[in-house]
Amino acid sequence: SNRDHRMTMRNQWRLAIFLYLIPFSSSLAAQASSSDGVPNSRVKPSNPSTERRTGGERSVTQIATSMKNTSSLVNPPQDLYTEAFIQRKSKRKNRRIRNSSAPVVDSTLLRFLSEQKVEAQSQFTAEQQVASSSTTQELDKETWIQQFLYENVKRVLIENGAPKSLAHDASMVVQSYVLARIKNRRIRYFLKKRDIEWEKGADANSALEDPCLKDPEYGLQDIIETLLEFQLTGHDIAVILKHTPGITLMMPRPYSQYPKDMRDGETLYDTVSRAYNGVLLGSLGLRKHDAKKILRSCPGLLTLRGSKRAEDVLTLMTSLGVSIKSLSRTKATLPVLLSRSPSSMFRLVSFLASDALRIPVKNIGPLLRGKDSFALINSVSPVSSNSSVNLNRNMEEERILINEQYRKMSETAWTLRNKIGTQDLSKVVSIYPSVLLLNAEEQILPAATYLMNDLGVCENDLPRILQLYPFLLGRDIKSMQAVVDYLLSLGVKEEDLSSIFRAFPSLLTKDKDTMKPVVAFLEEIGIVNVGRFITRLPPILGYSVENDIKPKWEYLSKVCLYPSFELSTFPAYFSYPLDRVIKTRYEYLKFVKKVPTDLLALDLVLRHGDKDFAELVANDIDGGKRFATFARLRKEIKNKELRLKREQQKRNKAFQRKLDSKKT
Repeated sequence: SNRDHRMTMRNQWRLAIFLYLIPFSSSLAAQASSSDGVPNSRVKPSNPSTERRTGGERSVTQIATSMKNTSSLVNPPQDLYTEAFIQRKSKRKNRRIRNSSAPVVDSTLLRFLSEQKVEAQSQFTAEQQVASSSTTQELDKETWIQQFLYENVKRVLIENGAPKSLAHDASMVVQSYVLARIKNRRIRYFLKKRDIEWEKGADANSALEDPCLKDPEYGLQDIIETLLEFQLTGHDIAVILKHTPGITLMMPRPYSQYPKDMRDGETLYDTVSRAYNGVLLGSLGLRKHDAKKILRSCPGLLTLRGSKRAEDVLTLMTSLGVSIKSLSRTKATLPVLLSRSPSSMFRLVSFLASDALRIPVKNIGPLLRGKDSFALINSVSPVSSNSSVNLNRNMEEERILINEQYRKMSETAWTLRNKIGTQDLSKVVSIYPSVLLLNAEEQILPAATYLMNDLGVCENDLPRILQLYPFLLGRDIKSMQAVVDYLLSLGVKEEDLSSIFRAFPSLLTKDKDTMKPVVAFLEEIGIVNVGRFITRLPPILGYSVENDIKPKWEYLSKVCLYPSFELSTFPAYFSYPLDRVIKTRYEYLKFVKKVPTDLLALDLVLRHGDKDFAELVANDIDGGKRFATFARLRKEIKNKELRLKREQQKRNKAFQRKLDSKKT
């Protein structure tokens, strides 16, 4: 405590001053005895009664003043080691010692732990042998702990329809958890018993009963039956036991089915009702299939604390402007949000809305709901593991790591605002939330330096580029340089790189292997100068050959007489939507205006807007109304055809399922 620390420091200063004054006092005493002839016995010793009134303490000033008198320097200060001082020190020490508990760690505890280790190993081996030899026996003939061993748990799960591999994993987790809990309870019982013996004697522990000797009247089978009441399958139960084995030791049924002395805490039935029926089916309005999927992927939701946390997180998200319907639609993010601590989520919201980032509160909810925020949420709000009992879990260490992470995120935000020049950090974080997890000195500043020095991006353009595409900050410099070298090898001029990356910075995040099929296809269709083509249309390196480039090329080959030449003069053709723009305009010219399209220039058909196209190319005089009506009717017909196609696919799948069920 602080009081003990002050007393220790005070005694250390006393001793230091005493040791420092010994040489001076002895030399001055010798001078005094040789000059005046005064014997040492004439020095008056310290008075204990005076020390008792003054507290036995002398300041440095008092000792220095007493050095002026030769008689006081003959002997060292006596009040440091007088009998009264020692008695006062022992009284203060006794007041600091607890009178009602034994030492925290002693030889008895160490012997107990060593014996428990040997006993646990032997007991575990014996119980495994008994469990393996009695798999066909009834559960009521076994001991209470024995039903949680690997073989028994696996047998029960497989009987309820769980896969063997999943039942194996869940059984191992349940066995480890239960044995660790039993060991924990025995250690707590031993410590409590030892403290009672320390206080009242060895005969005072008769009223203290070992909690491990009193087995509950419910077991694993009751837990399984309770979960089955909520229409959970064996697969669902095995997954839940794998990530939340603590439910195996909960009281399964409501209170009315057990005596009053056993009605302690909340039952598993109440917890599952709150989480499954209340939160997932009730508040979120999920279907049973989706609710079961959330239970399988959300650790701790079927615990008392986890279910209440889920309710608080839902309240927090709705207060941030996120609707329940939007939460229920994003089923992939629900397990991430519902398994978090409400206090840690509120701290993250406060940080995002603080002066460091200045994100509007209405934008924080949609930000946390997205998949891109998973890494950010995991860094400041980690999920506690429920797979085993960690006896040495250091919560203080986790708190220190989270505080350190917030400090680093503050430094990153300050670097982006002051050194990079990005003023609107809300857009940057909304696009790329993991930017806050980047190291300012090792990732952000080197990436910005590379863009300005090696690629020629102007300092004034850098904040705009990073605000539009902040993923560049998390990109490795070697990977970006590999993209630059590949473009130079294709014939792109070095002076054009700055304009290309300023207009399309996403190219720096592409992989060279994904760009090679595009280049090969361009060379296949007759594009001679690929570097010039890429300079005029850089985004083409990110297009899909099968889904985007090839269908457009095949349609162009049908409507144009010289498609390769038209592409060389107008590479932007690949950037237009095929059905909504390209096909609609060519079909309007061919079927409505009766205009031959073979010799029409490609850029003449596509470079104008809809109104200008109708007036300048199709020669309409109604301001483009006729073309707009044609485009609308064509879209309705296409949507109807697509809807009928999807319905036919659903009917085919249903018919195939019926055939498969008949075969089985």
